[in-house]
Amino acid sequence: MASVADECSMPSVYIPFPHVKPLKTVATMTIEYHPSDCDSDQDKSAAKPATGERFDVAEIYGEGFTLDTDEYDNGTGWILSPCPYFEHCKYCGKRPRHTDSIIVAIDGACRGNGYAGARSSYGVYFSEYSSHNFSSVIEGSAQSSQRAELTACMAALNRIHFFSLAVEAGFLEGLDNLSQVIVKADSEYVVRGMTEWVPKWRLNGFKNAKGRPVVNADLFREIDGQVQKLATRGVSCSFWHVPRGNNRQADQLANQALEEAASLESGATSPY
Repeated sequence: MASVADECSMPSVYIPFPHVKPLKTVATMTIEYHPSDCDSDQDKSAAKPATGERFDVAEIYGEGFTLDTDEYDNGTGWILSPCPYFEHCKYCGKRPRHTDSIIVAIDGACRGNGYAGARSSYGVYFSEYSSHNFSSVIEGSAQSSQRAELTACMAALNRIHFFSLAVEAGFLEGLDNLSQVIVKADSEYVVRGMTEWVPKWRLNGFKNAKGRPVVNADLFREIDGQVQKLATRGVSCSFWHVPRGNNRQADQLANQALEEAASLESGATSPY
């Protein structure tokens, strides 16, 4: 069950939300919102298949959603998803947040994509203040920008699974519960793959329209397995496509990994 933060803060000032009462529960935090979702005790998530859903901000929030005011780290180390049923606070300009729904940004980088000797990496970004942000170069002979994006997604969901265990044990600071993760990516290939293509591929043995094996099927299968594994723990996965300019932090982490690897190989000092 979800909960909603019922306070806001301005610089050096703490002001309770005067126009938002604490909500009882939130039944689901998938993209299918209904007016009753933020005040119902009914758990509807069990009936949903373990399949990634597209996080469509226009459908959920309407025209009032902006990354500047609605996606932010309030100092907890997590970017929490804003509740769509409340207006922005007149004091801080923010919406109340669902404290069991986090946003994680992912990105992949590949230098020399499509050529021999290509080198790829990925970055996973939770928030400006998070100690959980991480990145890594990708080893192996299969190096491409698409595989880098998928590996970033796989790494993020693997970490989320660990977080769900830590939350349950009471070992994860800043989160009391976890029922949804929103994977933010500038790759439509990842988002469409996990929300549109994978459900069809499951039924036909991961074959494309020509009956041939799907490219990168190994990674798609792994991510799909992680989505379903998280679902057994009550954590749903949504996938959010954003413009590249709105995914700078994850992109920087991915490129930082490549820079550091190149610096180690050359003996130079990394600029990061």
